[in-house]
Amino acid sequence: MLYFPPPSDDGVPPPYENDTPPPAPIRQTTSREPVEREIERGISQGTQIAGSDLQSENHMPVDRVDTQQALIDKLVSELHEVKKQLKEKEDAYDSLKEHYNLESILHNQREAELRALVSPFVRGDEVTAEEISRSFQDLNRQMLEIAQTCSDPVRLQDKFGKPKEKDRLHKPEDPRFTNEMSTNLQIVLGGELLRSIALSNALEDQLLVQYAMQSIVCLFVKLSYQTYPFSCSRKAGTIGKTVFLNYLRMHEKESQAITSLWRSLTSEHFTSADSSKEVQEYLRLSIVQYFARVLFVAGVHEDYRPLVQYCNVTIGPKAREICASVAKFAQTLKERVFSTDYVLTAPSFEDKFDASTMKSRHIVPEAIERSSGEKILCTTELGLLRRTKLKGASGGNGLIEKNVIQKATIVFEWEMYALGSPGATAA
Repeated sequence: MLYFPPPSDDGVPPPYENDTPPPAPIRQTTSREPVEREIERGISQGTQIAGSDLQSENHMPVDRVDTQQALIDKLVSELHEVKKQLKEKEDAYDSLKEHYNLESILHNQREAELRALVSPFVRGDEVTAEEISRSFQDLNRQMLEIAQTCSDPVRLQDKFGKPKEKDRLHKPEDPRFTNEMSTNLQIVLGGELLRSIALSNALEDQLLVQYAMQSIVCLFVKLSYQTYPFSCSRKAGTIGKTVFLNYLRMHEKESQAITSLWRSLTSEHFTSADSSKEVQEYLRLSIVQYFARVLFVAGVHEDYRPLVQYCNVTIGPKAREICASVAKFAQTLKERVFSTDYVLTAPSFEDKFDASTMKSRHIVPEAIERSSGEKILCTTELGLLRRTKLKGASGGNGLIEKNVIQKATIVFEWEMYALGSPGATAA
């Protein structure tokens, strides 16, 4: 049994034994107290959390509005900056455009002044089809004048007398009339005309000789590469000749091959006064020799050399003029006639009449109708054809539009017999 001493009368607790306080009494607890304390703690913490969340929710809309407003202010500022830069660029563009327009006006004025200054000398870019045609007709006129002068019967008879009976065409053994000459004339003139000249009286059938000579000049212009001075020109030689002949072989099926060659040759060699004179002199001699061969085959004289001398005297100066005229023609038109856009047409005896690119000497409808599909004897006036690539056409197989500027004037085989049978007097 435990003993508890009674309290003292003065209310002072009794001293501890050995000055050591007794241990605290052990408090008896029930099983519900820990649970209740946990509940109270949870309630207290929940109240604190709820209050904190409520305070956060109250401040969140304000922060979001501030953030959005700051973003809007930033975008507005950037927009103003972009507008400012755009305005600066527009001002710069307007300034450049105004400067460009002013420069364009000044450029057009200077170009107009320059064109007016040089137009009397070089009008290549301004040349119309009519001007080309007139220049071309002038070239044909000079050809006709040479042929008429060389085949003038009065001059021939005064110089050589009446021609003897001739069969030069059948005497290839004559060193002055070689197979090469015969072949050349055969190619240039055509077999029927050559045979008629050989069998006819050159004085009476002078028109045949004139056809022959005029057709030679036509072919000379078109086939000038055959007589080009590769050997005598200082700027050309065997290599140059090989190059151009190979070019011809590669492009022999192209209608522009001949004119392209002519353009290349004239561009390369008609560069200085010396080379131009040298080339033109050689071409002049070639024309003289060709005409002398025609007269020789026609039987005007039995010796070829006097015929060369005669042609050199009678048509030599005019031949020089026509060579210079061709060179000037190309230079004045800036070689447009001899460019790939333009094609010289000189139908050969192997061709048939084509009314779209050829014309007859006759204007009688019956003669024109009769000419349809007939074989050509020779060409007496060159033609001019322009080839233009249509828009949208690409590559070498593009569509080409052909425009005839000058029709070639031709003579038919049947006209030979209209003059009378070979050996008869010309009408």
